Parts: sequence; C-alpha cells; structure tokens
Amino acid sequence: MNSYWQYESHQLGDVNTGARRGPVQRELAAQYIVVGGGVAGLTAALLLAQKGKQVLVLETGAVGSGATGHNTGKVTALHGGDLLTVSRGGRARARAFYSQLQAAKEWIAATAVQLEPGLYHRMSDYLYTQQPGQVGRLRQLAALIGALGGDCQLTSSVPAPLPMAAAVVLPGQGQINPRRYCQLLAKEITGLGGQVYEGCRAIGLQRDGAQVLLQVEGGGTARGERVLVCTHYPFWEGDKAQFMRLYPYRSYAVAGHCPLEFSGSYIRLEGPTRSLVKVPGTDILVLAGQSHRTGQQGPGYGALQRWGKEQFRMRDVFWQWTAQDYDTADKMPYVGRLDGADGRVLAAFGFSKWGMTGATAAAHLLAEDCLQGGGQYGPLALARPAWRQQGFWRENAATGAAAVKSLFFDGECPGRRGRSDAAAGAARKVRVVKLAGKTYGLYRDAGGSWQGVRLRCTHMGCKLRFDLTEQTWECPCHGSRFTLDGQVLQGVAKRPLEPIDPHILKLYSEKARLL
Repeated sequence: MNSYWQYESHQLGDVNTGARRGPVQRELAAQYIVVGGGVAGLTAALLLAQKGKQVLVLETGAVGSGATGHNTGKVTALHGGDLLTVSRGGRARARAFYSQLQAAKEWIAATAVQLEPGLYHRMSDYLYTQQPGQVGRLRQLAALIGALGGDCQLTSSVPAPLPMAAAVVLPGQGQINPRRYCQLLAKEITGLGGQVYEGCRAIGLQRDGAQVLLQVEGGGTARGERVLVCTHYPFWEGDKAQFMRLYPYRSYAVAGHCPLEFSGSYIRLEGPTRSLVKVPGTDILVLAGQSHRTGQQGPGYGALQRWGKEQFRMRDVFWQWTAQDYDTADKMPYVGRLDGADGRVLAAFGFSKWGMTGATAAAHLLAEDCLQGGGQYGPLALARPAWRQQGFWRENAATGAAAVKSLFFDGECPGRRGRSDAAAGAARKVRVVKLAGKTYGLYRDAGGSWQGVRLRCTHMGCKLRFDLTEQTWECPCHGSRFTLDGQVLQGVAKRPLEPIDPHILKLYSEKARLL
C-alpha cells in the first residue's frame, strides 16, 4: 500500500528525477555503480558525483519507494533507546556512533534546504515511557548522551497528549518527507551527469579483470571500477553469509487527520512500539509501530488505528502501509568492504529502523573510502564479529526455532482464525494444501482461476507463511518475501518460488471442486 509520503509528494508536484526506466538489455558503464535507490545509495552517489565521479544508480523499483519511503521521516540521532545497547561496546564506540549520527542529521538538514525550501523541519525528538520502572533507563540514557556531548534532558511532560511516567528530549532534530527527499537527491545526481535507472534489479556480480561486472534482470549488464551495494539486504553477500547477523522485522504505519495541535516526534521505550509525528504545516498525524519478526502473523493496522482515535481523536485514516527493516544485534549498521582487502565491492546495511541518519552516516563512510581509500569504518566496520554481540544468540535462536517449527507446518492457511471478517474473506482466496508430500499455496489469479506455488523458500528451504495484511508469502527464518505468484519482493532469496505442476493442480481442483 502507498505511504502518505507518496501522496504528499504528488500533491506538491511530481519531481522529474531524470531517471530512466528498465529493463536494461545492454551494457551500462560508470566508474562507480551504486545498487539501491534509497537514502544510503543516493547519498553515496551524490557525494561521488559532487566530486566529478561518474556514477550509475540501479534501483529495483522507483527511487525512495523501498524501506526509505515507508518510514516516518524522522531525522534524529536519538534512535530510541538504542544508544544504551551501543554503549555496551564501550563509551568510545558510543561517542563515535553518536557523532556520526549528529553529523548525518546536519548534512540532511543542509542538503534538504538546498534541494527544496520547506522540505526539512526542525523539531525536538522524545523518547517516553509509561512505566515507572523504566524511568531509570531514561535517566541512564540522558546521562549517556550528555557525556557524549548531546543536549539531552529528562522531563515529566511533553507537548503531545501522551500519558507517561517520564521522557527524554533531544532538541534540534528533524523530520522530512523521505520519498520526496530521495527523488530530489536523484534529480541532483542526474543534474551532475550521473545516471539513475529505475525498474532495474541487479541479480549477480563477478569480477572481470580490474573491473566489476553486474548482471541485471532482463539480460543487461553494468560495468564499473567499484560497486556500492546499498540494497535493503545485500543482493551479493561476498564470502560470508550475512543472514546470521541481520534480523527481519515488519512494522505498520497509518496516517490520518488529527485536530490536536502539538509539535515534536515521539517513540515509546517499551513495547509494543509506538512512534508518532505530526507532519508540520498540516493536520496529518503519522503513527507507526507493532513491530514483529517477518513471517509471524502480525496485528495489522487495527491497534494503531484505535490508538490514534482514542488518544489523538484521529479521523479519516486514508493511508496505511507496512515496512520491513533489518535489525542488528548491537543496533549499529554494517558498513565496509564485502570483498575484503580487494575493496572493489562496498556495502552498507542493517539500519535497525533508523535509516535516515544511519544510512546517511554509512553513505559518507562509503564515499570517503572511494575518494580517499583506506577502508576505515570505525565502529560500523563490516568486519566486527557478530557472535560477540549481545542479542546475536537470541535472534539466531528465534530463527532456528522458526526453521524447526516450519517442519511441522500443518497446511492450514495461517491467520484465518481470530481475525476480522474482512481478513477471513481475504484468506479464503488463498489456500495452503499438502499434495504428494509437498506444501503448496493456492491463490486465485486475475481471471478467477486457481494457481499455485510451492511454499518452500528458495534461500534455505524454510516453509513460507501467508501474511493477511500484505497478501504475500513470507519466510519466518530470514525474512524473504514473495508475491502470491512467487516473485521475489525482498530479502535474501534470489529465485522465485517453484510453480505447482498443472496436472497436480487439476487433480486437486477436481477433487476439492475449487473450480
């Protein structure tokens, strides 16, 4: 579903990004190839283009239409309570990361002003708790940020009508329309002579002498001296699989009209997550949260809609959307050289739901490596060992449990019980059945006929679940997502799902009277 940011950007006037549309069936070439048209990729590309470098950006969808275009647009160095987790690795690591986030925030603010007046809005960012037992954690966080050089205070009241025990406030943060911001970055890149291609999925990578050659869906290729992988999940993982240190989570967001006047952006410390921002200059309130591991049956939009109506008198909820993010155990992104010392393939990923400042900071590190060399990535270095991080074993135990549980999947379409009539009606259009020892997902195509795919993830074979909210097949192990007809939407999987044998479908259809 489309986010509010897409609607607002259209209302303000569509941006002519100068991007070309795929599929590409010839060879493209540039000095630097950037794969991914979100904040990380576009920021890195712009930094390189500003230095006179030839850049080529390849984006599977439209620029800013992925994880970036489905966030809340918060531009902040606070990152909820994540800095407390970061500080477990030492005060020096926390100081370096916080400094990078602050620099990223200021860069976004300065760049946005140049791109379009009124695009960026300064505001305070609040982290609040409703539980008296959590006030101590907020006090720790305020003291930590103060020691790192930030102006963070503990308070008992905030401008928003929120019941709370306490909150910390970090002034001077911001908010932006992330979709429009990406479109304007792309326009700036093409204006400097760079190339941006939309609808162009990179599916393979290989070294070719002193260059790197990318295979592009549709038969084309792209050739360059260095490649920057800035996709949601790295489409090329190098010598080490990344799925053991990236943990997929789904979140929900709704937006509607709110008559209450207040400023600032907010997020709750304890779960379930509650995040909100009132879009400056409008009466639009954006609410987000209800995060859960991909592949689990989530609560949908209902909880956020009820919260908005009861707490903020929100009405006319015209926009609702979901997002997928990859968390890391230490709440810092991974940035560095995927191919080790060779340094021709760089990457940035794992922004733990804080992609505006986290991805911008990562992009600056990538551009610095390209322009100056050295490969110095500090606390965000790709090479840091994941298994030493607190949370690594917990997250991978959850992945293992999901894999084991999938072995005993009973064939029932998940989520049909205990849901609304509308959800149950949607579920009736999809059936999960076992045929000849294999589990298939059956669905009605545009003509009303039943079609099917095998519900076995093409990454490592975990059995897929049906998500009622998004009408997709999702892997509970590593977060790959597929359309009903089996095409890859996102995640580590590279190949589409296996279609059902027409003869098997016909036999089942006759037996079950599906047709």
